[in-house]
Amino acid sequence: MGIYDVDTRAITCRLRQDGSLIGVLSTDNSITDEELLKMSRSWDIVGIDLISGLSCQTVHEWVDKTKQEWDFSSGGSGETFHVVAYDFGIKHNILKHLASYGCKITVVPSTWPATETLKMNPDGVLFSNGPGDPSTVPYAVETVKKILGKVPIFGICMGHQLLGQALGGKTFKMKFGHHGGNHPVRNLRTGHVEISAQNHNYAVDPTTLPEGVEVIHVNLNDGGCAGLAFPAQRIMSLQYHPEASLGPHDSDYAFGEFIELMKQQKTKKLEKKISTWNQNGFHVPFQRLLHGFQNLFLIMSNRLSSRRSWQKKQCYKINLETQSKSLEDQISGLKPELGCYQNHKQLLEQEQLKLRQRVEIIQKKIMLKNAEIEMNKSEVNKLRECSVMQQGLLQAPFLSWNIDPLQHWYNDPNSYQGNGVGTSYIPAEPSHMWIHDNVPNMHGMNMNMPNNYIGSMINDISRTFPNEDLN
Repeated sequence: MGIYDVDTRAITCRLRQDGSLIGVLSTDNSITDEELLKMSRSWDIVGIDLISGLSCQTVHEWVDKTKQEWDFSSGGSGETFHVVAYDFGIKHNILKHLASYGCKITVVPSTWPATETLKMNPDGVLFSNGPGDPSTVPYAVETVKKILGKVPIFGICMGHQLLGQALGGKTFKMKFGHHGGNHPVRNLRTGHVEISAQNHNYAVDPTTLPEGVEVIHVNLNDGGCAGLAFPAQRIMSLQYHPEASLGPHDSDYAFGEFIELMKQQKTKKLEKKISTWNQNGFHVPFQRLLHGFQNLFLIMSNRLSSRRSWQKKQCYKINLETQSKSLEDQISGLKPELGCYQNHKQLLEQEQLKLRQRVEIIQKKIMLKNAEIEMNKSEVNKLRECSVMQQGLLQAPFLSWNIDPLQHWYNDPNSYQGNGVGTSYIPAEPSHMWIHDNVPNMHGMNMNMPNNYIGSMINDISRTFPNEDLN
C-alpha cells in the first residue's frame, strides 16, 4: 500500500509534539472518515497481549540446515550446546545464528512452563523478540524469574524487557519508539560504537534496576538503555537486534558471548561434580576416569573442529582452483589477440622506420634544393651586374666587340652589313673590355684583329664622328 499528497511536515510536527500516534490506512472508499477515526481510537497497543497470537503452539526442534552464508562461528570449539528458545514472535535469523554455532535448538511456546524447560536440562535459554507491552504478559515475566540463575540467559528486544522486569526493574512506553537500521549504540565495555537495527516502543528504566545489574549498551540518540548484563547469574540482553539481516552486522559477536556463558556454566557444573566426588571419598578412581573422559572429550572436540576446518579449507581450495582455471582460460583466450597485437606492433614499427627514412631523404633533397637556389641566386646577381654594365656600354659612343662575332666576320666579311658602330654585333663581356688610357670614351678590344677589319672600323667611326681626333 502506498500514499501520496500528504503534508509530511505537518505530520512530523504533530508527532514531535504528541509522540507516537495510532493511524489507519484504507483502500476501501466506502468507509467514511468518521469511521476511520473511530477505528483508530478504538485500537491501542497499551494493555494488549500481542505475543500469544504470534507464538508457536507446540514444542519443536529447529532442524533447518544452515547455509554457508549464515556460518558465523568460524574458529569455534566444535562443542554442541542445547538451547531452549522461547517464541514471543522469534525471528528465524536468531535461530540461524545459533545453529551456525552448532547449537541444538528447541523452540517452545510463550506459555511454556519454566519447570518443563529446566527438565530438558538445557545449556542456555533464549527469550526472543516480540511485539507490544511487556507488562501485558506477566506469565512470561514469571517464567523468566523461575529460570534466573539456573542456566545462562540471553534476551533480545522483548526478551530484554522481560528480563528487566524479572530482575526488579520497570519498563515504560517511549514517546518516540526506535525503528530502523541506523541507530548508533555504544558498548560501554569496549567503547566501540555499533550501528544497530531496532524496532520497539517500550524500554527498560535503568534507574530501577537492582545492584549487580550492569547497563552495558547505551543508545546514543537518546541515552536509553540498550543492553544489560548480570555476570553473577550469567545473564545478558540487548534491546536491539544483533541478528539483523541484511544488516547491520556490527553486533554479531553477541551470539559468541552467549556461547561463552554456556561454556562457563558447563565448566562450573563439572567442577561441582568433581567437588562432590571428592567429598564422598571417591575422588581417586573417579578423578582418573574423569580425566580420561575430559581428555577424550577434548580430543573429539579438536578432531571435530579440525574436520570442520578441513572441510572449509577444501571448499576454499576448490573455489580457488575453479577461479584459477577460469583465469587460465581467459589468459589462453587472450594469447591469440596478444600475438596479433605484437605482429601489428612490429608492422607499425617497420612503417614508422620507413617514414623516418623517407623524411630524412626529403630533408636531404630540401637541403640540396636550398643550395641550388642559393647558387641560382648568385648567378642571377651576376647576370644583373652584367645587364647593368651592358646598359652602360650601349649608351657609350664607342663599343668593343665580342670576339666570336668578329671572328665570324673575319671568316665571312660579307656577313657584315652595318653602317654604324656595333651594328649586328653583341657587346663584349665585361671580362673582354678595357678602357683606352688616352681616349676616355673609347672602348677597345684586347685581341689581335686583321688590318682590313680595323680599317673598316676606323672608317665607320670616322664617318660617324668626323670631328673627333682618332689618334
